[in-house]
Amino acid sequence: MSTYECTRCGSEYEAGHGGDPFTSVSVSYHDEDREDFAVSFCQECGDELLADLVEATDD
Repeated sequence: MSTYECTRCGSEYEAGHGGDPFTSVSVSYHDEDREDFAVSFCQECGDELLADLVEATDD
């Protein structure tokens, strides 16, 4: 397993079979100016970010 640091809160989590739960987010831009990227967060921060995203797009 590999250990990572959450870029939002700084807590460490282990990724791999039997590791800690975490959230990965991939962003794809559909233009020539920006590069696609992916980032991972601990599960708690990932849940908070996704809830914020849903709330921001909820009509």
